[in-house]
Amino acid sequence: MREDEYGAPCPSTLGEYLDKVQQLAPRSRAVTVLEEKIKTSPNGRDTVVKRPDVDVRAYLLPLMGEVVT
Repeated sequence: MREDEYGAPCPSTLGEYLDKVQQLAPRSRAVTVLEEKIKTSPNGRDTVVKRPDVDVRAYLLPLMGEVVT
């Protein structure tokens, strides 16, 4: 875990983001996108996310509202 812009703990790897998203929106497109990214990344779930957490949330939040059937 790392810290967000407010000093609160936030995910630092793709796997940690996936775990969080699966808890909040398990059938969302965000899960699908993260799973694909993990599959294609050399370090898989352990791939470190370098973007600030605020940017990652802004990207994932709309995808969490899209339900995948």
